[in-house]
Amino acid sequence: MKILQVNTATGRGSIGHIEEQIGNLVLQSGGDSTIAYSWGILQSNSNLLPIGSPSDRYLHALGARLFDNAGLLSAHATKQFLQQVEINKPDIIHLHNIHGYYLNYEILFSWLRKSRIPVVWTLHDCWPFTGHCAYFTYAKCDKWRSGCDNCKQLRAYPKSWLWDGSKRNYRRKKNAFSDIENLTLVTVSKWLENVVRQSFLKDYPIHQIYNGIDTETFSPQSAESDKAVRSRLGINNRYMLLVVCADWARHKEKGIDDIIKLSYLLPQKYAIVLVGMTKEQLRSIPSHIITVERIESQKELATFYSAADVVLNLSYEESMGMTTVEGLSCGTPSIVYNSTASPELVDTSTGFIFEPGDIEHISRQLPDICAKAENMHTQCRERVLQHFNMTTQFQKYLELYHNLLPSK
Repeated sequence: MKILQVNTATGRGSIGHIEEQIGNLVLQSGGDSTIAYSWGILQSNSNLLPIGSPSDRYLHALGARLFDNAGLLSAHATKQFLQQVEINKPDIIHLHNIHGYYLNYEILFSWLRKSRIPVVWTLHDCWPFTGHCAYFTYAKCDKWRSGCDNCKQLRAYPKSWLWDGSKRNYRRKKNAFSDIENLTLVTVSKWLENVVRQSFLKDYPIHQIYNGIDTETFSPQSAESDKAVRSRLGINNRYMLLVVCADWARHKEKGIDDIIKLSYLLPQKYAIVLVGMTKEQLRSIPSHIITVERIESQKELATFYSAADVVLNLSYEESMGMTTVEGLSCGTPSIVYNSTASPELVDTSTGFIFEPGDIEHISRQLPDICAKAENMHTQCRERVLQHFNMTTQFQKYLELYHNLLPSK
């Protein structure tokens, strides 16, 4: 069984790790795994197939900034990639994110339609069925249901400076993504599955598979490790509220403004630790918030999760919410908003759900939350082992692959 996965990046970010882990499982089962990518860390057990070049990606991004046509450029890079696919002859093509300024989706899906190769497409956000944005909850927009226009999120990813192409984009995506005979969709949460079933993609077979995590890497650490992390950060006996972020940190819908507002409401016994921002982003963070730059090592990141009393994930928009699950796997409960996929990740024994933006309520409840959190470690860990274990979740992809292969 030859599997080709396609994603913006390899070895970076949650999806980059996910595709690597799926590839490893394919290899362990005796199959052949290839990962096609635009950029990333070039270390993998799978075969690696680059798509385009940095200059191509730059020109694509520039075109998207000017004309709001993300996904409609990179024609030459896409054709070259498809020539390689024809040579490699995969049994299954597994798409992840096809946005990110590296593929032309019309050329790609035209080829897929003709090839008749079974395709699995894991949707990690809402971009495939909107005219512009990757999420629409924060903007309170439902135009995606019937047809986008006059987009209110042109400055959101994929950012456009000048042109509103949302009406055109919606129409062209709908045309490109329709009538693919062997296409099966996978959503990474029940919330996203429900949304997709209301979109123009609703007629395809849809499976819901949570993203799995490496529960050996993300696991409770020793008391000595927890103490060392807290000492290094200067927290010691204060309550540690951990926020793990990445490139999204500059986006309001991911909750960074709420984190800052909350920090001003908390007494000295609470310490907010913000992990994952760039040096440039750190300049906008108040000095009383403890900051740590991006951590590439998942093992090192696990020591922060384990040392924390609570994980704060105050995002308004999550297709799943990997930081919540990673924290749970390390035995640390999470505070989340009752929005998109976040509330389905926790229950009353593993987390705390608040209405979006209700910062004052969170600050009032923190003493009780931190007291309860001390007795939630075992339940947090057990929830991940049951619902979000990497091997269990990604085995579902192997089963799906086998079901899609023609009978011999």
